[in-house]
Amino acid sequence: MPFLALHDRTEVIPNQVQKVDLPECLKCGDQLKIRGSHRRKGSFVARHSYYAAEEETDCGSEFLPHLRMKSIAHSKLTTEYPDATIGLEQQIGDRRRSVLDNLLRLGEVQG
Repeated sequence: MPFLALHDRTEVIPNQVQKVDLPECLKCGDQLKIRGSHRRKGSFVARHSYYAAEEETDCGSEFLPHLRMKSIAHSKLTTEYPDATIGLEQQIGDRRRSVLDNLLRLGEVQG
């Protein structure tokens, strides 16, 4: 399940493209589709991409864990807080904070 793809010559995570877009796998170039976040057997499944072809692929594209976690955090936040403005990265003072940084900080505050 790739969490990083190529769309319009730009690297993207699933939250940066629409469900109708067809990004490409960075490793093999095959077309991907986007599946929205949902629940499966009570567990949250993040928005993610999957191979558009019906047949199985042995590409094995799994990318940087940080991008995967950033994608999961964004998907979870937009699902749990649909009226909030959620961004992947945001300038705060002299730093750029990612959605993952903010989610971890939110856990500290609520913890």
